[in-house]
Amino acid sequence: MLYITVLIGALIYVLLELNKAIIKPDFTVYEFLKLNMFSLSLNLICGFAVVWVKDDISDIYVINKASALFLGLGGQAIFKKIYGIFTDKVGTAIGINK
Repeated sequence: MLYITVLIGALIYVLLELNKAIIKPDFTVYEFLKLNMFSLSLNLICGFAVVWVKDDISDIYVINKASALFLGLGGQAIFKKIYGIFTDKVGTAIGINK
């Protein structure tokens, strides 16, 4: 059940990003998926790994339904920002992607 909750959290973030992107005049589904699939898959792998080792890390971080949901939401946001730094599709002020 916690795996599904991580997936739901990640999908909520993707739907929120789709809501912001769909109103742009140059929106294409292909570009949207291209910008989000890498971070989504990496987030799901890491989120599922944290849920898988939940018994081992229960002294440090308790995984319940709410924390798994926020793990999916927060992980997606972090991985998308990291991906945005290194891709030339997203403009950044740091300049790593140029």
